[in-house]
Amino acid sequence: MNQHLLSDFSHTGHFMTLFYVSIDSQNQKLRWVRAGHDPAVIYDPDKDRFEELKGTGLALGLDESYEYEENLKGGLNPGQIIAIGTDGIWETNNSEGQMFGKQRFNELVRENAHRSAKDIIDSVFNELQKFTIGFKQTDDITLVVIKVGNPLQAYEEQ
Repeated sequence: MNQHLLSDFSHTGHFMTLFYVSIDSQNQKLRWVRAGHDPAVIYDPDKDRFEELKGTGLALGLDESYEYEENLKGGLNPGQIIAIGTDGIWETNNSEGQMFGKQRFNELVRENAHRSAKDIIDSVFNELQKFTIGFKQTDDITLVVIKVGNPLQAYEEQ
């Protein structure tokens, strides 16, 4: 992807960020690569704990020789929530110049952890709309929420 974007962007100065995650619920593992994107957040409601899925990674389209690292995390459990968002969420300002912030975002995830992934997304967008009432949004906002479920059970025909 980096090579492809370099051929398109090299003369423009543009670039793209990316957070790529692969979930192996059967083996309770996550694998991810960061390319200039804010870290994803994993929330464990059983422990009431947030963890950022960090790792190094330059934005795509900047350096053709850059080698991206894969990161791993074990201990994935049912009920955990993975949230991947753009900085337009936490950097949104209201008419008083206050930022929405990551703490407010995390609180929304915590308060809605018992709900579906779609409901968590809806609650974040509803709160952003209330927060910015009367103030124009200037940055893009994208949010992906994944609720970890139980591993698929093997089906055996008799």
